[in-house]
Amino acid sequence: MSSAQSVTATFNKVQFALTVTLAGTGNGTVVSTPQGINCGSGCTADFNSGSQVTLTATPASGSSFEGWSGAGCAGTGTCVVTMSAAESVTATFNTGANFTFAPTAGTTTTVTTNPGGNIVVGLTISGPVKETINLGCTSNAPQYLNCAITPAVVNLTGNGTTQVAIVLQSYCQGATPGIPGDSPSRGIPPAGILGLLGLATLLIGAMWSRGDRRRLALTMAAMLVMAVTGAACGNLPQGPNGATPAGDYVLTVTASATGQPTQAVQINVHVN
Repeated sequence: MSSAQSVTATFNKVQFALTVTLAGTGNGTVVSTPQGINCGSGCTADFNSGSQVTLTATPASGSSFEGWSGAGCAGTGTCVVTMSAAESVTATFNTGANFTFAPTAGTTTTVTTNPGGNIVVGLTISGPVKETINLGCTSNAPQYLNCAITPAVVNLTGNGTTQVAIVLQSYCQGATPGIPGDSPSRGIPPAGILGLLGLATLLIGAMWSRGDRRRLALTMAAMLVMAVTGAACGNLPQGPNGATPAGDYVLTVTASATGQPTQAVQINVHVN
């Protein structure tokens, strides 16, 4: 020390690289919070040691986000990475929806009924990830044929399938009966209605005895009660234009999830 001296000590925060790889047959983007990654264009960025980086995936039109892998991330929600070392994450996008929507095995989508009849068609939804599916149903002639869905919203767990029931409702007038199998001019006698109620009770009881089918049993119970109580045409909703004319009709049932293409099943209905 021959004179006064000054020294500067420089300390930098340790940083680690986070790399995102896009995979699959579809397209999409991944962005980070804090900023740094915007993949498509920039898929690698450095972040301070100990910081938490949140990655968000958005599928492009016509694609669906299948999920994350790497750095402890999984599923289709956000991916949160704690930067204690260099990390790599893969985001997979595929074309089409990441859930399936189809008729239940053994169920036909071409059905026949009489004016005033109720018919139940079963459909199945399944998928590998947790997500919410919204269902809708439209008729090409709603003044003559309508439909209802139970349940109308399905929360997939990513494991297993969910059954939904589509109730098709045609219309009749006055006291004319309309259960499939009856002619429009012939009613079901009280004994016949009691018999249907008894059969419905036996079917529901059999399904209830299987613990893994309780939810389905409740759904089918509601559908059977609706069908039986509609035996007398006076108990059925009256169509705005009277009885459903004989002919062929089309119902379209749709299933949609955020950021995914809508799937549809067509049900063809012939009214005698």
